[in-house]
Amino acid sequence: MNPTTMFPRTDSASHLTSVDEARSGSKRAFAAETFTAEKRPAKTFNFSAGPSLVDAGVLAKLSEELADFDGSGMGLIEHSHRDVGGPVQTCMQDTCDLLREVLNIPDNFEVLLMHGGGHSMFAAVPLNLAGEMGAPVDFIGDGFWSKRAASEASRYCTVRFTAETSAQGDRFIPETSQWSITPGAAYVHMTANETINGLEFHEDPELPPGAPPLVADFTSTLLSRPVDFTKYGIVYASTGKNLGPSGLVVAIVRKDLLDGSAELPITPGIMSFSAAAGSKPIPSLWNTPNVFGIRAMQLVLEDCKAKGGVEEMQRRARRRAGVIYQVIDSSGGFYTNPVEPAFRSLMTIPMRISADGSGAASDALEKAFIEESTAAGFYNLIGHPLFGGLRVTVYNQLPDLAVHSLADFMRDFRDRHSRA
Repeated sequence: MNPTTMFPRTDSASHLTSVDEARSGSKRAFAAETFTAEKRPAKTFNFSAGPSLVDAGVLAKLSEELADFDGSGMGLIEHSHRDVGGPVQTCMQDTCDLLREVLNIPDNFEVLLMHGGGHSMFAAVPLNLAGEMGAPVDFIGDGFWSKRAASEASRYCTVRFTAETSAQGDRFIPETSQWSITPGAAYVHMTANETINGLEFHEDPELPPGAPPLVADFTSTLLSRPVDFTKYGIVYASTGKNLGPSGLVVAIVRKDLLDGSAELPITPGIMSFSAAAGSKPIPSLWNTPNVFGIRAMQLVLEDCKAKGGVEEMQRRARRRAGVIYQVIDSSGGFYTNPVEPAFRSLMTIPMRISADGSGAASDALEKAFIEESTAAGFYNLIGHPLFGGLRVTVYNQLPDLAVHSLADFMRDFRDRHSRA
C-alpha cells in the first residue's frame, strides 16, 4: 500500500456565479459538481475533533437552499424570525420536535436553541442554578473539559471536584457509590465524554434520592447513544461534533428548573434559560437565533433518523471504535491507549506511538505518522495542541470507509516503522 496515493485529491468548485443567478434560484448558480450523499468529491477524510465533518447529503441540501429556501427567492438565513408561523419559526419548532423524537426527550423537559456553544453553558449553568453567589457545586471527574467548566463556575460558585479521574490515572471513572456529593450543592456537573483522555460515560449515572440536579455536558457524545433523561436536570451539547456545524448549543432543561428562582441577578438575558423558554410565540426567540446552525442541525437529525436513530448510531459507534481499538491492542505496544476498555470513548480515541513497545512515546514517530497520514488523505489525527499525541475522532457523520481505511493505514505504518 502506498500511503501517498490511497486517496487522490481533486479540487472542486462550488460557488455562486452571480448575485442575480442566486436570487433567481437558478441551478446554474452552483457549480455542476456540487456533491450529493451518493457522490462526494475526492477529498481528505476529516477526523477532526471539532468542528467535525458534515454529511455530504446535508451539505448538498444546505448549498441548494442557501440562496433560495423552499422557492421563496430568499435564503432561510434572510427570513425574519419574527414572522409568526413563518419559515424560521417553523424550522426551529420542527428541529426541536425532531430532537424530542430522535432522543426520546420527556415532555417535562424544554428544548432550547441557544448561542455560544459549550463554553457559554459553562457559565450559563451556574448563573441559572446557583441560587446565590458562592453556592457549592460538585464536578464529577477532573478531566480537561470538566476543569474548563469548573473554571467558569468558580466565578460564581464554590467548586469541588469529586470522583477525580486523574487519581485513577485517567484510566476509569469511579462508581457512583464512590461519589461524595456535597450536602446542599446547587448542582452536580459531569462531562459525558472527555475528548482529551478518551474517558466516556456509556451509561447514565443515577444520583441518590434528594441529590442536587445532575447537569451533563454531552457535547461530543449526543446522538451517539440513547440518553435516559430522567437521570438529569440539564443535558447540553454544542454543535460542531455530532449535531452539525459549530455556533449553536442545545440545552435540554427540566421544566421545574426554568422558573428563574435560582437564577442569579447578574445573569445576562442571552444566557437565561427562563428567558429563552419564555419567549413567544415559541421558545428560543429572546434574541435573533442562529438560523443556519438550526437548519443544519435539522438536516443532521433527519439523516440520523433515516439511518436508524440513536440506537443504530450506538451500534455503529461500538463497531467503528472497535476497529481502531483492535489495531491499537494488537500492535504489540506500538500504539497505546491506557483507558480500561469499559470506559474507552467511542467518539474520541487518543493514542501514542512507542517505537519499541516500551510505552514511551516517540515524538519522531508521531510526527511521521501525522505527515504520512495527511499525505494519504487522513486529516487532523493530531492530538489536542495542549497535550500532544494522536487522536482518532469517529463522530457519527464520518463514513465507515474512512474508519476501515485508517485502520489499514495504521497497520501498514506499524509494519514499516516498528522496531519491536
